Amino acid sequence: MSFIPHTVFTTDIIPAKDRFDVFRDSMSVLYDAELDDASKSKQFDANVDAFMLDQTMLLRTQATSGIYNRSNLDVRQDGNDMYLISLFLKGGDLITCGKISTLVKTGDIAIYDLNRKSKNTVTDFANLSFVFPRDLIESYIPTISNFHCQILPRDQPMTILLRSHMLSLYEAAPGITTESSASLQRSLLELTSTAVHQSKGILPKHEQTVVNAVLLDIRRWINSRLADPELSTDSICRAFSLSRTQLYRITEPLGGIMNHVREQRLKKSYADLRDPALAHLSVSDTLYRWGFNDPGTFTRSFKKRFGMLPKDVKNLPLAQHSEKALNDSIIAGDGFDDWIRTLSI
Repeated sequence: MSFIPHTVFTTDIIPAKDRFDVFRDSMSVLYDAELDDASKSKQFDANVDAFMLDQTMLLRTQATSGIYNRSNLDVRQDGNDMYLISLFLKGGDLITCGKISTLVKTGDIAIYDLNRKSKNTVTDFANLSFVFPRDLIESYIPTISNFHCQILPRDQPMTILLRSHMLSLYEAAPGITTESSASLQRSLLELTSTAVHQSKGILPKHEQTVVNAVLLDIRRWINSRLADPELSTDSICRAFSLSRTQLYRITEPLGGIMNHVREQRLKKSYADLRDPALAHLSVSDTLYRWGFNDPGTFTRSFKKRFGMLPKDVKNLPLAQHSEKALNDSIIAGDGFDDWIRTLSI
């Protein structure tokens, strides 16, 4: 019998003057951390207790107040295409996304899309978080991209149930076996999906559940054919026996079906341009590899999406570890920051 991987980070054994710098280095895999005025005048403390539940990371984090930024540059460079679902056990967070700010209070659950920028100003806090790879959580909540910086209010029944479930999972985590982790992850995702939908008053009826299932099938079909330059609205309609009107209605949460196709192709192209194993491919090779047929349109779309020209992406720092090495590191019990990098692959 084997138990799920577990790792602990603490500043307790680090000299006071170095504590924040060490914590900031570990946290940089998710956020750029900085001290606020209040924390500069007191001793900094932080603790992270982490478990890997199949593909999902469970984190209990406690830290002194501060500011946690996730910029467009962070999004481009670290490739963390994941969601962070955080229950605040103590303290709160002022989330700023563009011109909109939202206050998270103790007991609330906040949703963060790590592929989008945000600024988080937190008091002394303790929170319990789950980190889900995008593909995993989207298979349960196809519209999760609409919930970045959204709050599941603490007084809603499904939030209360999800909060209780999260706390129970964390309490039981030291005794969870690897054999049971997949089923427990599935239960967590199902409850999270229900809580997220109810927070907006859109708890799916049977008909909507069917529509969501079709949407998921369409996304999977598209992802398997991104390299096909003939992929189009008409080919999708034919594959699913849908009219254009039906297709547009079902895929409305994606922000336009061909916009979604372009977005997925751009993300694949970006990943290839950063991949050391594909360094021999030119930008032209890459764009044709993922179904683009016009270099000018590709370059303009790429620059608009990532803020950089395709050729400049090749100069970004590249990951130094293979997938096997990173998987081995989980088993060896490396830090939570190494686990985050593994989930990003």
